[in-house]
Amino acid sequence: MRYILIVCIGLFLMTACTSEEESPEETEEQIASHISPPDIGFSHSGKNEGYTLLRDKHCWASSGEKCEVNPNDPSEVVVGAHTRTFPPGHETSMSFRVVDDPRIGNPDEINIMYYSASDELVETHSETLIFGDTFPMLETEGRYNIVAQLIWDDEIYGESYQILPVLIRE
Repeated sequence: MRYILIVCIGLFLMTACTSEEESPEETEEQIASHISPPDIGFSHSGKNEGYTLLRDKHCWASSGEKCEVNPNDPSEVVVGAHTRTFPPGHETSMSFRVVDDPRIGNPDEINIMYYSASDELVETHSETLIFGDTFPMLETEGRYNIVAQLIWDDEIYGESYQILPVLIRE
């Protein structure tokens, strides 16, 4: 009986004193499931005003994979939002809220699309923009929704759509 008790205590101590396995690092899929894209904004060149874009949809996927996101119609996203006024052809710069998340960094590609108030695509700037770059507003006066498509294609693939309603007029 004493021998059984000693063996049980010994087994207990051996299992209690062994180091626990370290928890495995998060997988790319787990990381991708809880990342939020950064807020971006546009600012008037020469004015001290900035406008944060409204977030629509976004997705993230592990490296080597792609995710698909079907954005909402811009007019649905901007319902009730304040429309910003810009002069025709005005150079506009892009800014962003720094994200304290080294897993995503800055987007690799930014596409700017102009949609009419009736959600028809009017014009696209498909060049690879980086934050701080400037791009011109449309020359034609009217109401538009500017859609910024941000794409990350590095360790984690991501896509985000953000929208700003604008009125272009003198």
